[in-house]
Amino acid sequence: MDAAGSPLAPILRTRFSFHSAYGLYEKLDNMMMHPEWKNGFVDFRLAKGTEFWYWDILQVLKYLLCRKSFA
Repeated sequence: MDAAGSPLAPILRTRFSFHSAYGLYEKLDNMMMHPEWKNGFVDFRLAKGTEFWYWDILQVLKYLLCRKSFA
C-alpha cells in the first residue's frame, strides 16, 4: 500500500515546525520549561509533618502568559 492510501496519509502530509530529531527535541525541551515545584510541611491533628508540593502562583501566571497559545 502506498503512502496516499495509508491511514497515516493525513499525518504524513502535515507540515511540521521541525525538520529533524534535534529540532523536535529542542521544541520539547522548550515546552518543559515550567515553574519550579516547591514543597512545605503542615501539621494536621492526625498527621504531623505532612509534606505538600505547590507552584508559586505568580510564576505560573508568568509561564502561562508567555505561551504562544495565549498570544
